Amino acid sequence: MERTEYPVVYQERSFWPRDARRLARHHKPEHRRGKKWCNEDLLGDNEIVAGSIEALENFAEEVSLAAQENRLELARAKREKGRPGEARKALDSPVENPWKQSQTKGVLRGYVKTADATWFEDDNFSGLGFRDPEKVAKFKAAAIASMWKHFKKEDILFAVWEVDERGPHLHIYARRWKESVSKNRGRQRLLQPTDIKLSRNPERAQDLVAKDFAHLGLVRGKRHAEERRKAKREGRPIPPKPKVTNVRDWALEQSIERQKAERQTAEKARAEREAAEAAAAHAERVRKKAAEEIRRKQEEARRYRVEQGKRLREEWKARKAAVAKREAEIAERESAQDARDEDLGRRHKEQNEIARKILSAFDAVSALAEKVGMRDLDIFKTAADRVQDLRDMLGRRGGRQRTR
Repeated sequence: MERTEYPVVYQERSFWPRDARRLARHHKPEHRRGKKWCNEDLLGDNEIVAGSIEALENFAEEVSLAAQENRLELARAKREKGRPGEARKALDSPVENPWKQSQTKGVLRGYVKTADATWFEDDNFSGLGFRDPEKVAKFKAAAIASMWKHFKKEDILFAVWEVDERGPHLHIYARRWKESVSKNRGRQRLLQPTDIKLSRNPERAQDLVAKDFAHLGLVRGKRHAEERRKAKREGRPIPPKPKVTNVRDWALEQSIERQKAERQTAEKARAEREAAEAAAAHAERVRKKAAEEIRRKQEEARRYRVEQGKRLREEWKARKAAVAKREAEIAERESAQDARDEDLGRRHKEQNEIARKILSAFDAVSALAEKVGMRDLDIFKTAADRVQDLRDMLGRRGGRQRTR
């Protein structure tokens, strides 16, 4: 029976930083030449559509640098909170991986978008395996549009459109950094791949990708997970999970017969030997370059720690000087206040002495007025009221009351 529907082939795989160099090597022309699964005549049509292969190669160094920066930020936050001991302990502790401890799948995600190789074939040359350039161009445009729809530019390390294998396909390698700032830990950057739209829910991702290619007549693949859940609910035997074959193995299986006819055993051995020698030489150059880069970054991190320590010491000295200046100002104001209080006390003492003399004189005048009968005069009464006010003032200042 003739096949009428072709599904979109979409895969997501998880990798760790240590896998990045191996993945980058797979996409380098010098590695692909001479391989069974690669058609060298089409190798030049491969196209990098986002990121760079160097970014993928250096992902492990990117992660290592972020981990070191996280540790420095943690130490800085501890020092700012007045905990130098905890800061030193953080710097002396091993560097922590910049992802959650509960992370079970790799933090680097690889995505592949393609279709069955026969869908790309030209209908006018049925059975001969010739590709239809228009179909290839339309699928490439849809794949790239789908990529920009679901990925942020800063998340993509490397994306490449490849046509030198059995079926044209788009490879995407992406990671997602999440940054947080707190007083306890400072600025921290963590890898959180589940924040990438297509990595939140595998089944939902299949739906989204299928929708992006529906205008080409391609359909969603079988809903294996849904069928397994349905069988479980109905009590039927649960179908086994489908075997997921990576693109490299799939392409290898599809192209063995063609490669057998094209290459002789001797030519194949020579090409593989030369490729292995070139790969070994390249790997040594890359290793030396990476080691030098790591040393450079470690030296930068060391200088950064020294500069941070120097800056913190200078800030501490400045703060101590400011506190000393403030204390001196306070002491000066207190001294001035003491002088004012002393002057006020002296003037009060003098006034009190004069007041006592006035009171003593008034008592004598009062006794004389009593003898001559002048105590009832208004002027004498007014004077007695003022004298009473004077006695009250002395009482408020702590003087002895002279009421009689």
